[in-house]
Amino acid sequence: GIASQLGGHGFEQLAQRTLAVHERGFSAVPRGLAADSLPNEGQYHWREGPNAEKHLNDPMVIAKLQEAARSNSRAAYASFAALHNSLVKASSLRGQLDFKPPRQYGRAPIPLEAVEPASEIVKRFRTGAMSYGSISMEAHSTLAVALNRLGGFSNTGEGGEDPVRYQPTPEGDSMKSAIKQVASGRFGVTMEYLSNAQELQIKMAQGAKPGEGGELPGKKVQGNVARTRCATAGVGLISPPPHHDIYSIEDLAQLIFDLKNSNPDASVSVKLVSEV
Repeated sequence: GIASQLGGHGFEQLAQRTLAVHERGFSAVPRGLAADSLPNEGQYHWREGPNAEKHLNDPMVIAKLQEAARSNSRAAYASFAALHNSLVKASSLRGQLDFKPPRQYGRAPIPLEAVEPASEIVKRFRTGAMSYGSISMEAHSTLAVALNRLGGFSNTGEGGEDPVRYQPTPEGDSMKSAIKQVASGRFGVTMEYLSNAQELQIKMAQGAKPGEGGELPGKKVQGNVARTRCATAGVGLISPPPHHDIYSIEDLAQLIFDLKNSNPDASVSVKLVSEV
């Protein structure tokens, strides 16, 4: 195994957990019908209660985010940020990290003039790969416009991109995503799609649902979503597992070669997933 530098559960905690699980199944105390149902501590869906699993998003966080977005309220955003930061601290390793003041380790703060300006930093920003169909056209294209204005890169995800977005808007904006993703399902992958990319990304693994593959239910595969994905309306779409089309490093090399031939000016990246 891999040595953990973070401590973690010892034998005492493991014993307590084992005894608690045994108690649920073989309790000596008579229980009512309500207690006979399987317990759900919220590992997969948010649940209320002192012993429920903490999630980065809970109903109050979402409510405050929606309020801030709809009303453009700084107070609502401050409430959202405070709630979200407390959940990050309670449910993730990065929430345990903090910044040390420079004086604590004998260094002076860097003058603001020596720091790279925000206008340059945002050029390295990338969006998450959320496909059209899993989110609306409005959301998908707005992300692209925002990142194009900043000079960053938005990512199509594995659902293709409507060719109408390759033309500038009347306001002079571009709705074209700089990163075009190519997954094992090849949804919406056409020569026009590939040639309108600044970066071509080979999707080797599913980030949000590792091992499951990206799936779009048939009820969402309708109208323009189906046309953009070059699919049949009403038929569910799922990307096969990574080894469906890439069995070896030679297969990956061949795909990179093909993509470079489709768009010599685009860079090629490979999306991988890691787990700690």
